[in-house]
Amino acid sequence: MNSNIKTGIFWVILACVLVLLWQVVKAAKNRPDKAITFTEFISDIDNNKIKKVSISNGIDVKGAYKDNSADLHTTIPANYPEIYKILQEKGVEIDIKEASSSGWVSVLINASPFILLLAFWIFMMRQMQSGGNKALSFGKSRARLHSHSRRRSR
Repeated sequence: MNSNIKTGIFWVILACVLVLLWQVVKAAKNRPDKAITFTEFISDIDNNKIKKVSISNGIDVKGAYKDNSADLHTTIPANYPEIYKILQEKGVEIDIKEASSSGWVSVLINASPFILLLAFWIFMMRQMQSGGNKALSFGKSRARLHSHSRRRSR
């Protein structure tokens, strides 16, 4: 393989690793500040403390308080449709997100250990094959026998 192609592949892999690292850091920053129980959630709704909520997968709730003090995170029961009526009565913004198929970033994050292992294996196999199989040629001597009879005469 040409050295320019190897260098290009190296930079592409490095860019992919940096994008994955950026996604992980970005996801860590977006975590909710305050995890609350369902009882606290209902109490905060009754006291008009919650401004908006986002419900994903039917049970996972993330939201914001009216005073912008913190974000909230809780889990609601799956078979509790009355929660939507309660939220509407109190004037809370409701955003419902359905379960979406995983994006290319999550697929790449999940597959990255296997990709790295495969790349390392290919690298090791190529190193063993390059250089005339020097890895297994330690017993083959390349010494030459010099004798006095081959000396040049003047």
